[in-house]
Amino acid sequence: MVAAAYSYLATTPPFREWNMPDGDDVLFKVGRFRTHCAHYQWDGKQHTITASANSIGHTDTLIRKVAHEMVHLHLEELGMDRRGTANTHSGAFRRLAAEVCKVHGFDPKIFY
Repeated sequence: MVAAAYSYLATTPPFREWNMPDGDDVLFKVGRFRTHCAHYQWDGKQHTITASANSIGHTDTLIRKVAHEMVHLHLEELGMDRRGTANTHSGAFRRLAAEVCKVHGFDPKIFY
């Protein structure tokens, strides 16, 4: 379902204009963390998006959280992701997230 959410979102604006990696080039996992719903990681070779089975129980939550992680992935592709710093949701993240929220009807106050 995580891969399907990614593939769906990648065909919609603004993601389709961002030249997102094909879903086959992203590793999708299901985790069980309780502190957050999803996580994006780049290890220098592989993009990974992990969704938490303990924190996501509805399709709309899955779609919103995968979209959030896709913003991080896009920023990583641009060399602009700030993971590992105190401010992972930089101005660039917030600008892109606002665009995603406007198109998809997500509440920006909970998207970050």
